[in-house]
Amino acid sequence: AVVSTQSTGRYRTATGGDYLQDIVDIHVALGLGFRHKSAAVVVPITPNKDREIWVIGSTDLLDFIWLYFLAFRSYIEELQVYCSSHGMALPSTEIGSKEPFKSPGDLMVAKMGSRGDCFSVHSDVSSLELYTINSISTDYYHTFAAVKKTYEKYRQTHPEKYEGV
Repeated sequence: AVVSTQSTGRYRTATGGDYLQDIVDIHVALGLGFRHKSAAVVVPITPNKDREIWVIGSTDLLDFIWLYFLAFRSYIEELQVYCSSHGMALPSTEIGSKEPFKSPGDLMVAKMGSRGDCFSVHSDVSSLELYTINSISTDYYHTFAAVKKTYEKYRQTHPEKYEGV
């Protein structure tokens, strides 16, 4: 999902809400998302691909990267997804900045989806081709449970990442 500043501005004007935060709130309420400090993981209710996962961050790069890492690890450790496509949108920052992505409104979004069987000839296509046709044959809740399980497993081995949560 591409979210422009103009469309989120129109949404805020029309509803008084924050578009991406409302998306996260809906998914959390449905049991398909959770927050970790300033970032969130969502398994979208309108995916384009099997096992699709979004990571959304707003102010802290480290929170965003931690959830992106855990989502990626859940593919390997829990879902046995070894072929996947990933896309990321990050705000611009000055080279050498001591605190990149720490300004309010610095939006970070990652989207990942399964490419299917690594050994299938159908997996050897570009991401553009993958996302032109929707093909969903997996349970959203199973994907979310795998991400949540990985999140909790890493809580045991990396408690410092969870301080304040």
